[in-house]
Amino acid sequence: MERALAAEFDVVLMDMQMPVLDGYAATREIREAERERGTTRPPVPIVAVTADAMTEDCERAYAAGCDLHLAKPVSRAGLLSVLRRFGSVRAATPGPGPAGVDRAAEIESLEMDELVERFVRNKVVAVGVMREAALRDDLERIEREAHKIKGTGTSFGFPELTEISARLVAAAREGDRDGARALVGELGARMAEIEAERMIRS
Repeated sequence: MERALAAEFDVVLMDMQMPVLDGYAATREIREAERERGTTRPPVPIVAVTADAMTEDCERAYAAGCDLHLAKPVSRAGLLSVLRRFGSVRAATPGPGPAGVDRAAEIESLEMDELVERFVRNKVVAVGVMREAALRDDLERIEREAHKIKGTGTSFGFPELTEISARLVAAAREGDRDGARALVGELGARMAEIEAERMIRS
């Protein structure tokens, strides 16, 4: 939340199920800070990203100050649509570029590649956190980190990460320490494969 207030962003994708301070409270605090700041810069667009897609969940997000509700799993098309509506993709010059290149499509591809690269880096770190948590039998931390990957893996083109993480969340909730450790290892192995595949393509 502090970063959202300290810098200018095209859009904030707000996870509504964050621990400690959930997305609803964080959005309300951002909006309150913006009101106190005045009109020095326009309010940042906030998109609620959540697995809760019932009408009352949408209304709750809008009441907190969100501009849009995006239900998980988020598709690539859905994410790019949000970026076009609020973000830098929207600001880019559309139309064909040199040699007939579709500039808008090129920009979308670059934006998505950057997002996927950031996702992979973040999840490699998350797996490291889970490995350390597994050594301490900290199932609560494992569940929390796995839940994040479960909610976003498919959105970035990695449905297998969502599937493994869903099993990991279930194992952690059931107190299955051995199963959780094994699944953390499986998740780590798949993340290593993804990293290697992306290095080869680049």
